[in-house]
Amino acid sequence: MIANLLGLKCRLVIPDDLSQEKLALLKTTQAELIVTKQCPFSNFKDNYIRLAKKLAFEDPQGFFVNQFENSNNWEIHYKETGPEIAQQCSEQGIAIDAFFSGAGTGGTIAGVSNYLKEQDSNIQIVLSDVTGSGLYSYVKNKVVFTKEETEANRKKYRYYTNIEGIGVNFLNNNFRMAVIDDAVKVEDDNAVSIAKEVYLNDGIFVGGSTAVNFSAIIDYSRQLKPGSNIVTVIYDSGLKYTNKLYG
Repeated sequence: MIANLLGLKCRLVIPDDLSQEKLALLKTTQAELIVTKQCPFSNFKDNYIRLAKKLAFEDPQGFFVNQFENSNNWEIHYKETGPEIAQQCSEQGIAIDAFFSGAGTGGTIAGVSNYLKEQDSNIQIVLSDVTGSGLYSYVKNKVVFTKEETEANRKKYRYYTNIEGIGVNFLNNNFRMAVIDDAVKVEDDNAVSIAKEVYLNDGIFVGGSTAVNFSAIIDYSRQLKPGSNIVTVIYDSGLKYTNKLYG
């Protein structure tokens, strides 16, 4: 949409496990869609990030947005999202005890964690991660690995999860900037169950990555003192994931 406003051409390289609702929406933008098979970052030929970079560099007028490595990503969350969260909580007299967020590009958790830690170093920053992602292991053990990956399939398959938008098996510059105290791993079934529960009981219609945050909070809150104020982010509604999560 921004490219259309600026009179520019837009190429979007997307993995083939994208939800059908997302794919239908992207088709309305008039962008050129290039669908590649979902595979690990270690697959130099087919990984969607590596392919997007290759296509951009081959075009003399191409520009690779590079959302995983572009520092503008985490910096805007430091300048905007973090202060917005702090202001809204302050206006309601709420002292933040913990902030939960997943990580895809890592921009949200990096920017918000840095800002909140500057305000109060005692605020717990907790990563909400999905099965098969290596980020949980990195926070816990400083090693990006997961039991779902083996040397035999690492370059052929990406771990399978129904949750889109969070969880990766490589470190990028945005995530490296995050200040994280702990991590929680959430199974797909738990996230789907929570998504349906908050929809039916609370009227909040969320996507899978937000449901992962909710599930992580329920699990981890037992470690926090009673009455703790926990903040998270609702990234997306469930409209783009009706078949995957609510079908």
